[in-house]
Amino acid sequence: EAVKYHKERFLPDTRESLFKAEKDWTPFDRWINHRDSIYLNDANLAGYLQDAGEDKSSPNYSPEITKKWEEYKKLTADLKAYDDLRPESGSSNISAITELGHPDSPPTFVLFSGIHDKPLYEVQPAFPEVFGSAAPVITPSETSSGRRTALADWIANADNPLTSRVFVNRVWNQYFGHGIVETVSDFGKAGAKPSNPELLDYLADEFVNKDGWSPKKLHREILLSNTYRQASASRADASAIDPANKLLWAFPRQRLDAEQIRDSLLVASGQLEDKIGGPSVSPPIPENLGAGRFWRTSADAHDQNRRSLYILTRRSVPYPLTLPFDAASSQQLHSTRDVTTTPLQALTLVNADLVFQWSQALAGRVIREAGPSESAQFDRLYQILFGRLPDKTEKATLASFLDKHELVLKEQELNGKLTINLPSNLTDTKNLNPLRAAAFVDLVHAVANSNEFVYRL
Repeated sequence: EAVKYHKERFLPDTRESLFKAEKDWTPFDRWINHRDSIYLNDANLAGYLQDAGEDKSSPNYSPEITKKWEEYKKLTADLKAYDDLRPESGSSNISAITELGHPDSPPTFVLFSGIHDKPLYEVQPAFPEVFGSAAPVITPSETSSGRRTALADWIANADNPLTSRVFVNRVWNQYFGHGIVETVSDFGKAGAKPSNPELLDYLADEFVNKDGWSPKKLHREILLSNTYRQASASRADASAIDPANKLLWAFPRQRLDAEQIRDSLLVASGQLEDKIGGPSVSPPIPENLGAGRFWRTSADAHDQNRRSLYILTRRSVPYPLTLPFDAASSQQLHSTRDVTTTPLQALTLVNADLVFQWSQALAGRVIREAGPSESAQFDRLYQILFGRLPDKTEKATLASFLDKHELVLKEQELNGKLTINLPSNLTDTKNLNPLRAAAFVDLVHAVANSNEFVYRL
């Protein structure tokens, strides 16, 4: 009765397909019944119970169903008491385009004003005429109409002028902050013209015809180019000709993406977990957010330190550490990320408890690997964070900071206002000066907050 009630709520042409015997189904009927099987869920069945149990004017009303409706409400209320015990698995369904395992497909019509039950004329599969007059080569099989395969073959065809150019332009945009075509999602008349069409053609041709659609080879070619490896220092002569640096006479400074900043801090601290695959994880978040069951920190500490790729994506509770750095929002569609520079970004790195804990772990790593020599510690710290050694001026500044900050901490200790934060993950602490070590933690924290770490220069 509930299924019948559900089907009778559809429009007449749909109801006809739903009540037809399966042996008589056309491709259209098959699609309608497949769609209906998705929507025939607990919520719809509960709607039937409510309608037939509360509305005495309903033709489905009966005292028996009223009793079942009251029982259903009671069970639903009882189940809410166990919400905190439910696994945090997220949605079990994804939206996807699929076929139903048959060689035929339902007809497609142009509709009058978009009204689904007012078809005007049938249309056949074809590619947009703006891309040429080539007709799709559709080869049905026993389990497929062949339409999606024909579309995929056309998209990835070497003669298709659009796919390879769009792809290499997006990769270029990722590395330089703007594409050869700045409107990365619009190669049409409304989009920008390429700043260097010859370069775009060259990269697209190499990508398809020489490298066999290999993204790895494309990345390597760009990263090993003189353009990518040049300095970001400004030049007055070039700036006078091309102030926006569209022709890339210098490398444009690029701030790391939100996830890259977090992962880089984890790598530097030696705590990044390299495990590949598996379900999402939930790193710790500030307690004052009150996420409750919508954000339950992963019990395994190793899971908490996995790459940001695996962090749970929940629209109602975005991960707060990456949010100030323009992390991709799951609440909107966007082709490129916003890139902003705000005080909140610096404050997040300075004040976040997690960042400070990673700085403690990094300080411990530096001491373990460099030994007791502070000069060697400075060298190792810069090697880890910047990939280079500090010069004499920088070393003198670091040593001066340690001396002055140790005095500050000593004064705070005498005033009873000091909580010592020592480097973590150290096994041998016998010869460790606590105040000097605490000052070194603060030094590491400050250096990790520098622009040279957060930006690609």
